[in-house]
Amino acid sequence: MSVEAAALAASASPERARLTLGGQAGYGVGQIAGQIFRDIPSLLLLFFLTNVVGMDVALAGAAIFLPKLVFGVGSDFAVGMLSDRLKRRLPRRYWLLVGAVLAPVALNLLFRVPDGDNALRAAWVIVTFSLYMMVFATFSVPYLAIAGELASSERQRTVLMAWRLVFTAVGVLTAGAVAPALVEHFGGGAGGYRQMALVLSVIASTSLLLAFFWNWSKGGWGDGRVRHSAAQDRRDGRAVRAAALCQPVRSQFPATHRQRHGLCNHALFPHLPVGPQ
Repeated sequence: MSVEAAALAASASPERARLTLGGQAGYGVGQIAGQIFRDIPSLLLLFFLTNVVGMDVALAGAAIFLPKLVFGVGSDFAVGMLSDRLKRRLPRRYWLLVGAVLAPVALNLLFRVPDGDNALRAAWVIVTFSLYMMVFATFSVPYLAIAGELASSERQRTVLMAWRLVFTAVGVLTAGAVAPALVEHFGGGAGGYRQMALVLSVIASTSLLLAFFWNWSKGGWGDGRVRHSAAQDRRDGRAVRAAALCQPVRSQFPATHRQRHGLCNHALFPHLPVGPQ
């Protein structure tokens, strides 16, 4: 084995901290917000606009479809690229804080359609639903990417996805059953939908805050970077010193001669054999 190969082997296996049960559940709880934001427009928004606000069905459908097509797709790409480029300065978990702050604003504005003609109402829905889709992307895209940073093996990724599915069911139940019950509880009509949006925005924001602070306080997420053990740091240091100290040998002897006689190996890596490799 050459010095170069030994150095690569010494630095090729960084260790990640094992994710605790609390960390796994803490990641999964963030899915509640994502599921609420995904299901509320699908289940309630069109009915609200046509049966409560009184908009024309075709106009209401177009006002929902256009932002979903343009900003739903575009925002996902934009946030994905930004979170990749900024992840060293802005770890992905901080995008959850952005979502926790903006989610209540977007959800409440969506159900506060002003009085006026159909054109004004349609413009309000297009603008607010565009904002809604952008806010949804700010936390949903980084949230999904975080799973790959948390898990150091295929098994851990499977466990994280299992926890995510558990809280997906909670989010579906909240949007599909709790939300209509809240509308009825608050008296129905536009006022009932506004109160429902207020309660759900608190639930969504709380789930994102729990996902952020729970894992951070338990050391589950760190800053999104791979963690190294002390032994790994020592191995990396030896590899760097080896590269520097063996540079004169590399300049004086051909590569085949260095590999055959193991020059530099025994001095820098005592655990390696001397002689032909």
